[in-house]
Amino acid sequence: MGGQYGVMLGVTAKDFGDIRDSAVGLMRNTGYPEQDLDFRFDMALNAQTTLTVAHQQVNQDAISRWHSTLFNPGWQHSGHVTQPGTWLARTIDQERSLTYVRVDQENADSAFIQRWNATVSFQTTRESSKEYRTATDRRYQIQEIDTIGVDTQFQSRLGPGDLVYGFDYYRDTTESEGYRKRATPGLNYDRATRPIADDSTYETFGAFTQYMWKPVDQFELTAGARYTYAKAELGRYWDAAAGQDQYGADRDWDHVVGSLRGIYHFNDCWSVYGGASQAFRAPNLDDLSGNLTARSGIASTGSVDVDPEEYITYEIGTRHVTEDTSLNLSFFYTDVDDLIVGVPTTPNGATTVATNGRDGYVYGVELEGAWRFHPQWTVSGYGAWQDGRTETSAFLGGPLLDEPGSRLLPLTGSVALRWTSPTDTFWVEGRVLAAAEENRLTASDRADNQRIPSGGTPNYVVYMLHGGWRATDHLELTAGVENVTDEDYRNHGSGQNEPGTNIIMGAKVFW
Repeated sequence: MGGQYGVMLGVTAKDFGDIRDSAVGLMRNTGYPEQDLDFRFDMALNAQTTLTVAHQQVNQDAISRWHSTLFNPGWQHSGHVTQPGTWLARTIDQERSLTYVRVDQENADSAFIQRWNATVSFQTTRESSKEYRTATDRRYQIQEIDTIGVDTQFQSRLGPGDLVYGFDYYRDTTESEGYRKRATPGLNYDRATRPIADDSTYETFGAFTQYMWKPVDQFELTAGARYTYAKAELGRYWDAAAGQDQYGADRDWDHVVGSLRGIYHFNDCWSVYGGASQAFRAPNLDDLSGNLTARSGIASTGSVDVDPEEYITYEIGTRHVTEDTSLNLSFFYTDVDDLIVGVPTTPNGATTVATNGRDGYVYGVELEGAWRFHPQWTVSGYGAWQDGRTETSAFLGGPLLDEPGSRLLPLTGSVALRWTSPTDTFWVEGRVLAAAEENRLTASDRADNQRIPSGGTPNYVVYMLHGGWRATDHLELTAGVENVTDEDYRNHGSGQNEPGTNIIMGAKVFW
């Protein structure tokens, strides 16, 4: 229609089968179905203004928390052992939809507001879970959250630089309920199994500004600030400490954070960058009133007394880009204050309550690069590592523990070699993915013994081979063999092993 309108529609149906590996064998009930819908309509209202209407929808059914169930026989690898599951079933159904309308306008460079956009959105989230702990203890939880939102962003030329500014507002409304079937017939409403506070609202408002300035051509400086206000109004929620329902707790917080970042270009290829950024996270409804099952069967409860978390991150790095090479190396350090963590209510207890831990930190390094050393050959890779410590109580009122960060990323990396035909019609790529052993564990990690093996998660090396063929201008075929050596492994913190040797084939039709 002369470029004035555009429509995109996508419908996807997926059916993930049960995972099989060389150690556990068939992991029954790890598969699940998924359906997706994506719609987008764009219309040029005039030469400067675009209207966008979009809708997204995702539905997933019967996602098993497999590690908790009897289908998990436990796992042994190089002396590391996980415990078997004991429940009959533990599944989650999830539905999410997002609808938004956006207006985007670009004006002349001489205008005070050179570009602006505004978005109004509505999002729904529904999650229901089933826990069949025994034949006579079956628990059900349902939570529904509706979110309305509006956000705006403006860009103006101010002095020698560009100013970006705007605001956003979101309001969540929740409905929550829990049921429990015991030995007696029937299904009974159970306040103690309500997942989050029922009949509640959670509001956030933010106003932000960012200024970008080039003192000289080679150096760009960016400074920003954000004000955030958050308010929670809780309806009915279960107070585990009091052993009864409570109603009507209200909390609100506000904070201002800032950031300063810079990048310096030595030439067209090399640059260095760095910066410092603050962050603030107010407690959410789960932190305040949660009543969920976490990790390996731990009862995780919230507390209306928790305070916000605060962070400051420092980063420095360098980047190199040419026609045939790319390299990015960065280091970061994050300081954490008042981290919200679950602390056992009693020594070695199976129930935790949300509290503000003491200070903590995490730091790490990331490296990625690529080199086309021949017109048809490219080698690429990446690597990452992190470490950190946190302080928290061993249990409520107990002594402080200085521990590693929970579920830290072990030294992880990948290297790939890719060949592309002179006509760009065919390509073949071999990849190696590896991770070191991760044995830096907290007390909660060690208690998570259905997911994290005793002594930590073993190292692994996995080989993959992929290829593709552009058959026509409208058809592309791909195929791959993953985990070629049938390696028995899992990612640190995961509740199930990764698939053994598997073959993936795909076809993409486009016009």
